[in-house]
Amino acid sequence: LIIPIVEYPKSLFNVKNMPLFSILAKKGFKDSRFSWWKKSFSIMISHPFGGGYDEYVAPGIKLTHNVWLDMGKDLGILPFVLFSMLTMVHGYYLIRIFFSKHIENILKYQLLMLGMGIFAIMLIEPVFNSDKTFFAYIFFYLGILARVYSDMIKVKLDH
Repeated sequence: LIIPIVEYPKSLFNVKNMPLFSILAKKGFKDSRFSWWKKSFSIMISHPFGGGYDEYVAPGIKLTHNVWLDMGKDLGILPFVLFSMLTMVHGYYLIRIFFSKHIENILKYQLLMLGMGIFAIMLIEPVFNSDKTFFAYIFFYLGILARVYSDMIKVKLDH
């Protein structure tokens, strides 16, 4: 994603040089984190109205390190579905903003990189049990996306 911003030697840009892809190629979905996610989902189903916060997803581990699944496990199916929908709506906004002709490229890349960082942290960190300000940052970012999308729609309607 940074290729359009800075010039990157094409010979170095291949999947083998990227740690994430090499880890996925070696372990695939056999990483222990994915089993935590599966266990968390089953806990959420068995506690549809919440209350799974004392359940372990692995020996000594209560948190799945996935915001959506931790929310579903601890609070129930409805908060899981609502937060998932909120995330998808704002993901749609980000995609529409990124492909818009009415938004400056630098803003597009900034929003995309922030979104990728936030999404990655939401997949690997127990946001609710760590730094509470990060949760505020998530909603601040979602508010920015909604505002830029709203302004983009107004510009399109005015033309």
